[in-house]
Amino acid sequence: MVSYDILNEGGTHDYEPLWKDLKSVGAQSVQDGLWVVELDSDLPCVESRFAGFLDRGDRLLVSCLKNGQFLQSQSRAGTDAWLAAHPPGE
Repeated sequence: MVSYDILNEGGTHDYEPLWKDLKSVGAQSVQDGLWVVELDSDLPCVESRFAGFLDRGDRLLVSCLKNGQFLQSQSRAGTDAWLAAHPPGE
């Protein structure tokens, strides 16, 4: 999972490149600032990849879903299908 907080929403920083990159790797937007994505990279590499798109002071959390242990409700359209197609593994 890739989660971020945009702290200066009224600022001039452009987040479109972040969203474009997330979409380019097949990520699914679950909620505002929360995406699920399946990548063959370790967490530091994933963090480094997406941190470069954020503005100074924004927050980023990269975490790994394992063993199919997750619950979700009322996520954005397409989330159930994405999770079914990319079940969290070991």
